[in-house]
Amino acid sequence: MLRRLIINTFVTLIATIPLSAPLVAQEQLSARQIVVTGEGQVQAAPDMATLSIGVGHQAPTAAEAMEQVAVTVQQVFTRLTDLGVAPRDVQTTQLRIDPVWRQRNTSTPQEVPEIVGFSAHNDISVRLRDMTRLGEVIGLLVEDGANRLSGISFGVQSPEIHIAEARRLAVVDAQARAALYAKTAGVELGPVLEIAEPGSSQGPGPMFARAEGLAMADGMPVAGGELTFGAQLRMTFAITR
Repeated sequence: MLRRLIINTFVTLIATIPLSAPLVAQEQLSARQIVVTGEGQVQAAPDMATLSIGVGHQAPTAAEAMEQVAVTVQQVFTRLTDLGVAPRDVQTTQLRIDPVWRQRNTSTPQEVPEIVGFSAHNDISVRLRDMTRLGEVIGLLVEDGANRLSGISFGVQSPEIHIAEARRLAVVDAQARAALYAKTAGVELGPVLEIAEPGSSQGPGPMFARAEGLAMADGMPVAGGELTFGAQLRMTFAITR
């Protein structure tokens, strides 16, 4: 009885070895990898600008302040239409009325606050697709009564072209890094096992703008600079030997 039990145990162990051996070999193979990060950048001159302009007026009553703003804003809208700016590129971003308080006299701190007027503001976002007229447009809008300029940003009308090129360069960069590491380590680089792009749901975009003195004729000199589109990805390569 004891002899039969020993023989059966030995046979069981022998039978399980061929089943587990491929799993161990597969785990060892999957552990032999090179993981690298590739980066790509593309520079492009902007061909589109977005202005944040506005009109503000102060009057004794809120109605008067708003009426003055409305008249001036209508002049701005008419000018933009005459310049060929499409309605879809013009958007009101803020419309507000604020009370104007009498400045308190420091010698009479108990003075009751008093409203002496109202200030109305209408802020507009204008997208210009003709960069050559940027300075001219700013000057004309100021002439028409725009008295608030809160910012200007630059972009491109077809960013997907530059983003695709940045991604291609990122792949090339990752392949070059993996080849260098494999050669230095004395191993043979195998096929690509995985490609992952962090934050791919939003996609790459302009990373920074660098001004390089682009002056617009017939108006306010404005530096359009240069935009940089960047992409980053992670690639995993197998090591075959």
